[in-house]
Amino acid sequence: MTDQERRDGKYYYIEEFKLLLQQEALQPSQQQQVLLPPGLTAVQVVADFLAELRGYIFKHLARMDAAAAGGPAGPPLEPSSISWCLTVPAMWDEATKAKMRQAANRAAVTAASDAAARAAELREVSEHTAGGGDGSSALAAVRGGASVSSSAAAAALRDGDVLLVLDCGGGTADITMHKVVGSGTNVRLQEAAAGKGVLAGGRYVDEALWQHLRAMVGPTAWDTWRERHPTEWMEAATEWEAAKRQPRGPLTLQLRPHLLELAAEIRRRERRASGGGSGSAATASTPDADIAATSSTDIDGGSGGGGCRTPAAEAMDVGGLMAADLPADGSVVLCEGVLERRIYGPVVDQILAAAVDVLEQGQHAGCPCSKMLLVGGLANSPYVQQRVRQLSQEQRVPLLMPRQPQALVASGAVLFGQYPSLVTARRCRQTYGISCRSLWTAEDAASHTLFGYPSKLWKEEEREYVADGVFELYVRRNQLIQQDEVVRRIFCPTSKGTTAVGIDLFTTENEDARYTAEPGMRKVATVIMELPPGWTSTVQRRQDYDIEVELRFGGTEITLLARDPQTNNAVATTTNWTPEDGLLSLVYFWTQPFLSWPCRGLVCGVTVRLPWDP
Repeated sequence: MTDQERRDGKYYYIEEFKLLLQQEALQPSQQQQVLLPPGLTAVQVVADFLAELRGYIFKHLARMDAAAAGGPAGPPLEPSSISWCLTVPAMWDEATKAKMRQAANRAAVTAASDAAARAAELREVSEHTAGGGDGSSALAAVRGGASVSSSAAAAALRDGDVLLVLDCGGGTADITMHKVVGSGTNVRLQEAAAGKGVLAGGRYVDEALWQHLRAMVGPTAWDTWRERHPTEWMEAATEWEAAKRQPRGPLTLQLRPHLLELAAEIRRRERRASGGGSGSAATASTPDADIAATSSTDIDGGSGGGGCRTPAAEAMDVGGLMAADLPADGSVVLCEGVLERRIYGPVVDQILAAAVDVLEQGQHAGCPCSKMLLVGGLANSPYVQQRVRQLSQEQRVPLLMPRQPQALVASGAVLFGQYPSLVTARRCRQTYGISCRSLWTAEDAASHTLFGYPSKLWKEEEREYVADGVFELYVRRNQLIQQDEVVRRIFCPTSKGTTAVGIDLFTTENEDARYTAEPGMRKVATVIMELPPGWTSTVQRRQDYDIEVELRFGGTEITLLARDPQTNNAVATTTNWTPEDGLLSLVYFWTQPFLSWPCRGLVCGVTVRLPWDP
């Protein structure tokens, strides 16, 4: 498509739109400056992309299916026969992943009409494991899905091995650690440490390069060129994508003709505006001389070669080269110093810092790392490989590097999508508990004096003081939880006049949280249970009326369950996922009561998606 066709048809070129789904959760410094076409949201743009991708994949599979059947005469491929595995950055929170699920549904990635069938047909798999702990890349390695550039002995994963996986993708890098349990067909994975994700993917390496070249040619010339000549921009991006995979050494990039022309024209206007008297005779003689006469320029050093200049000279270049300094043929050489310090260094530093943090967590949990696995698109870079290899040597463990590191993520996602039971235990990303009341203690009094919480309430019924907003712990952050594990607590109504019980589920990163009013606490779900009429007549004391509250940890979700053992009844609730704030809200049947601890009972169940699979 020519630039004129693009303008006439009102086509827009948009890139890096996937991470726009998370904009609200990012700090201002992390947010992307990507402008969407008028009237379009990030969800709709992703949906349009997925719809096109779905169509392409279906046609490709149909051709393969027909060829395998001996020609087009065979039965057509049924859409219902396809199970879709949609990978998302593991560091995404549930609100962002809800937007991705919405986009997938709009794109008809699922053909089922009801929600339950769609959930079975579309399995969402975290890109690697830092947020969700699904272990997809590790699964592929364990099951022999990776052809690694290591010795067979080092590559083989055995019972008891602890594998650190660095999934360096396009937008994020996800670091997780898994322990191998069993062998052969009985092999399973347990998460050895809670993973970590950082915004340090390949796009940030790309952006570092573009900012470097922008400073070189001048912001006005660069910005104008990108807007007016998207075809040339795509050519430059494609060239850089191929250059990133070259062996170590100086890399040569070609500045596009229209960019050189714009830079030269802007420089000429600036000279005319300033009187036109500056510059050497060489740069003032002819229009062509506005571009430096050297055939190629190393932007970190001298002409032609790969040497690097002093930091002072380097800083002068970054401050903004002028069009007069640009090479006549548009060839720009990036030496190793620039690539390491400016382009790759800041991004890889974040990845390694996250890896060290996870390594220390594993060591603290008694699971020292025995092998490392490097996967993802950015893992193709020799610079990333070198830095991770240095880390593995410092840890004195072998590094496994698949020959196609980006493919391992996809194959691992399919493995997990088809066999989720291969991952048997994971680490909680958050501390979970519910809000309740308990007898007032000296500890409560001290906290109230220092911080203003918890609240002190007088209960006339028992003539005693209670603390309101006590955090009753269910699981701690980094705690190892088996799949399908159930954690149960027993509570009781707060008074004999209670007609319904409200249960608030809170989450925090603090492993030793005590009160729900503490900084960092977040209410993520609420369920309401109505008590049966005359419930007080069935017990002598209200404390004897049990209300059971459970957290059930499934493969990709947490279920908050409330049950009344006396009646075994359930109360209908209407859920409304609110992706803007990540809170699952329910229709409130009552607003007054909470739970008391210690005590008993309940009756309402609802499945909630929480940061167990963030």
